[in-house]
Amino acid sequence: MEVVRAADVRGTRECLHLYLRELFARDPDVGERWHRAQVSLYAEFHPEELLNFLERATGYDLVDALAVCERRGLLREKVYLLSRVGDAPWALDVIVGGLRDAKYAARFARDHLRRSEGDFDDPRELDAYADELWEGVISRVVKVAGTSSSPALVGDLMDALGAVDG
Repeated sequence: MEVVRAADVRGTRECLHLYLRELFARDPDVGERWHRAQVSLYAEFHPEELLNFLERATGYDLVDALAVCERRGLLREKVYLLSRVGDAPWALDVIVGGLRDAKYAARFARDHLRRSEGDFDDPRELDAYADELWEGVISRVVKVAGTSSSPALVGDLMDALGAVDG
């Protein structure tokens, strides 16, 4: 690990990233103490690989990673992290308002509800939460479709809702 410190001190962030990336590919647990730094390194040098890293790594802080994704405009990664911290409404805002993807919003809501089933003791609470979440999806899509050049979002949502039930 002395090599890692030396590379970082010399300002060779890309070299550091490449080393840690290779280490992570071989064994994600070996360099766990470097995961926090790797979030910003992936965002800088290989943003297309960041989501995979976030899904597999365990040694990073969710709030710090969320801040990195916010600064870099990495929306899908931001949605993943928002889901992990339990902020489905903000995740839906990013999906619909940022990504303009109604189908993704419907898949996200479906998957989020499936993961949340065990969080409710009373099935009526889950039903109320599901209603609130789906109303949130629909209202966000209608709002964005009405205020942007994306009127097809509503049709995409209708298609997605049919796929979610089917």
